[in-house]
Amino acid sequence: ERSIVFVCDEYQAVISVAKDALSDLTFWDKARSSKCVGIISAQGVDSFRAAIGNHTLTDAVLQNFRQRICFRTEDRATVESMTYLLGQVDVERRNTSTSNSTSSGGTGSTSRSRSASVQTALQNVINPQVFRTLGEGEAIAILSIAGQGFDDIISTTPDYIVRPVAHAS
Repeated sequence: ERSIVFVCDEYQAVISVAKDALSDLTFWDKARSSKCVGIISAQGVDSFRAAIGNHTLTDAVLQNFRQRICFRTEDRATVESMTYLLGQVDVERRNTSTSNSTSSGGTGSTSRSRSASVQTALQNVINPQVFRTLGEGEAIAILSIAGQGFDDIISTTPDYIVRPVAHAS
């Protein structure tokens, strides 16, 4: 009746993927329906690909994770994955051109023409440069909350648990 949370750091080190057996490939679908929330961290998509050894199976496992928070990375596969998930938007591109011409005939006339046009083109919402400019503690968040998408750059602060040290008597 209550939700539970599965938390794992460096998840790619323990992942198990098998098409014909119980593994992480099928676990997350079953876990969600049992109110289990998975919170995992990993180095990046390439780390999963190296651990699993198959791009298609890696993508199948990773599609289970709908909420993503990604800190600064240079892992190309992770950047491409985040860029793909955030999609593209229409942007207007304005083009102007100016033309000058001079006649060498006896009149020495000069003419100028100027034209402008606006075109709509698709552009990725983010690019690899966005990852390079993330500051300390900043991350790109792709979240789905109550059926709505919330995508943004977020600031995080580490929260450390300090446990009292037991002193020997």
